[in-house]
Amino acid sequence: MNHSLISSIALCSTALLTVAPLAEATTLGLFSGSFVTTWDGFVDGNGATAGISINDAAPNSSSVNYTAALNVTMPAGSVTGGGDRLYSGSGASSNPFSFNITGTTTISTPLSLVLKFGNTNAITDFSGYFDVTLNGLASSPAVLANTSSESVNGTTMFHIYRYDFGTLPAGTPFTFNVTSDAGHMSLDSIQIIPEPSTLLAGMMGMGLLLRRRRN
Repeated sequence: MNHSLISSIALCSTALLTVAPLAEATTLGLFSGSFVTTWDGFVDGNGATAGISINDAAPNSSSVNYTAALNVTMPAGSVTGGGDRLYSGSGASSNPFSFNITGTTTISTPLSLVLKFGNTNAITDFSGYFDVTLNGLASSPAVLANTSSESVNGTTMFHIYRYDFGTLPAGTPFTFNVTSDAGHMSLDSIQIIPEPSTLLAGMMGMGLLLRRRRN
C-alpha cells in the first residue's frame, strides 16, 4: 500500500472517530465524530421519588448508522449534577447499576460500548465491575483512561472503558445490557462507537478497492 493511501485512510479515520479535547466536563476524554452516539445528560422520570427510572431516552448526539434508546431502572441512587450523572448511591443505599440500550442498525456496523465513570473509593481497576453484553454476548473491557484530572461527583478520578463487539448486519435489532456490583459510583457518559479495529480494517479494504478502480 502506498504512502498516499495510508495517509488518506488515517485522515479519514481521524475525522470519523476522534477523542474530544480536555475541555467540556461530561465529554472529557470521550470520542466524537459522525459515527458516535452519546448520552451525557439524563432526565429521571421518577422526579423527586427515590430511585431512577429512564425509559427510551434518545441520545444527546447520535449516529445515522443505527437507532438507539436508553433505559435505566435503579431502585436506589439518583441523577446528580443537574442531570450530568447517574449515581448509584453510597453506604446502606449503595446499589448496582442496571440499564440497557436497545436499537436497530441501519447499515452493517461494528459496535463498541464506552462507559465513563467516577468513584470515591480510590479504586483504579474496574475491569470486572461492569458486566456488559450485546445480544447476550459478553466482552472484556479495554481501558482507555484512568486519570485524576477531573472531579466527578466529589472524586478526583474518572475512568473510561471500552467494550468491543463484532459487526451487526443492516436491519439487526440489538440490546446492550449493563449491570454491576454495588458501589459508590457515578456514571458520567455512555457512548456507542464503531469498534475501532474493525472500522479501520474496513476502511483499508475500501481504500484498496478505490485504488484498483483508479488503476
